[in-house]
Amino acid sequence: KMIFLIKLRSKIFIFIYLIRLLFSNKKEIYERIFENDHIRKYLNELEWNDIIGKKVHNKQIKKSKTKKIETAILIPGRLRNWKQSSKLIYSLAEKSIVFIVTDNIDKDLIKKIKHKNIKITVIENSIYQAEANNVPHPALMQFFKLKCAIDEVYKYEKKNNLYFKYFLKLRTDIYFYNPKDLLNMRREANENCLFVWMTDVAYSGRREFFLILQNFYEFAKWLYLNNYHNI
Repeated sequence: KMIFLIKLRSKIFIFIYLIRLLFSNKKEIYERIFENDHIRKYLNELEWNDIIGKKVHNKQIKKSKTKKIETAILIPGRLRNWKQSSKLIYSLAEKSIVFIVTDNIDKDLIKKIKHKNIKITVIENSIYQAEANNVPHPALMQFFKLKCAIDEVYKYEKKNNLYFKYFLKLRTDIYFYNPKDLLNMRREANENCLFVWMTDVAYSGRREFFLILQNFYEFAKWLYLNNYHNI
């Protein structure tokens, strides 16, 4: 019976979502389908609840051997499942600087985020808006936001006369089994290990890898515009 109700609820939600699309203008359609994707947020929450558990949240890091701030944490994208990950992000911000680049759809959520070490950039309210409007395909937006996040890191370094030795790229809709290891940069510090690639949604490395990441959007855009997007 419970499975039937869940499926029925999902069908009703999708029906309402499609009806709303019919009465949306072109810009709203783009945002609803690609960037602001309410339906993805809904399904993400269902997936989190079904796979991980409704009451299971990312754990905060209570103890860390990190004594000083050396790491820039990048979160380039929507703050999906923020409720389940907020404690972890806040605890990471105690030992690092967190750079978030997101969209205006998260504006209500952003108002609730209060931490001196969490720096938030909203694309629509930033110097990146004009360039964002010319991103040739929605799939490239994730790389564009990563570029913006790195730009913000460099600005922060210049303003505060410091530089980060490491970086860590995360998403808020991922569950981490060992969050205390996120700030452990022992592997990244090895001269033979430029970066640690967990998946395309979470990876870390030394600052030397920043330049490669910063230019990845331009490379990906070039591939797409030159019809190499199937590579």
